[in-house]
Amino acid sequence: MPIKLTSEMKEKLANALNENFPVLISTIDQSGQPWQSFYGSTHVFNDESLAFWIRDPQARMIQRIKSNSPISFLYRNSKEKIIWQFHGNAEIVQDTNLIHTIYKGIHPGEQDKDPNQDGCAVLVKINLVLQGSKILMEL
Repeated sequence: MPIKLTSEMKEKLANALNENFPVLISTIDQSGQPWQSFYGSTHVFNDESLAFWIRDPQARMIQRIKSNSPISFLYRNSKEKIIWQFHGNAEIVQDTNLIHTIYKGIHPGEQDKDPNQDGCAVLVKINLVLQGSKILMEL
């Protein structure tokens, strides 16, 4: 089944911070060590991609993405009993127009924390979506 992120996914991720369910992102460093962090800027970019904003241009996550593009996201809404996992490959965006578009798509509270857009935009092409442990979509 091809990847086609749903309108419900778009809505839930867009409101994740408002509902106190931030998205957990996992990356892997050069030595294979996993790292996890919450990112309130995570949002559906298009039918096949997620995007997020790294506020600190010196963040170690940038180097992890550059050296290991596989990445995963976990969204858990305990009130509605929704658990989604998104897996894909991330890239640090270089195109100025795309950077601006991703920044405009992040949560306003996250924009307020980086009003000068000093951070980095990340685009993630999704290749697998799970609901709980059930595969919903995959390439």
